Parts: sequence; structure tokens; C-alpha cells
Amino acid sequence: MSNKKTPDLILLSTQLPNSDGFMLRDQIKKTGAKHTPVIYLTPKYTPELTKQMGMLTADDFIKKPPNTPELILRIQKIMIWQCYKPKKRK
Repeated sequence: MSNKKTPDLILLSTQLPNSDGFMLRDQIKKTGAKHTPVIYLTPKYTPELTKQMGMLTADDFIKKPPNTPELILRIQKIMIWQCYKPKKRK
């Protein structure tokens, strides 16, 4: 058994210096957080972005700057869903 800890949730911007959140997500998922839910923070909603996030199986996305109560609600929703979701087998 590994001592590596994986996050319960990843909150990630779609726009990062020298990269984007989608590339960083791919790197994170390769390190063992494969089934960790992701919420993307995005400056705008576009049909292309919505499609890209759907293809990446984003668990949710929210417009920047996030409204704190809404962000907390979405995090809670995903965390509750994670409790009832069937566990992935390795």
C-alpha cells in the first residue's frame, strides 16, 4: 500500500501562466488522483469550453470570480456525491 495521499477534490483554473488547467489536470490525474473530482474556475462560459470540459469529465465548473456561497454549495454537492459513488477498483 502506498503512503501517497490524493486530494478529495481539485479546484482548478482554466487559465494558468504558461499552461492551462486542462493540461495540469492531465498531469495530476497521472500521479494517482485519477478519480478525484475536478471543479474548473473559468472567466467565461463558451460552447467550446463547455464541450471541452464535458469531454474531460469535469465534475463542475463555475465562473470567476466565484460567488463564495455558490462555490461552497457545489463543493458540498460533489463531496456528498463522492460518498455514495461506487468505489473504483484498481
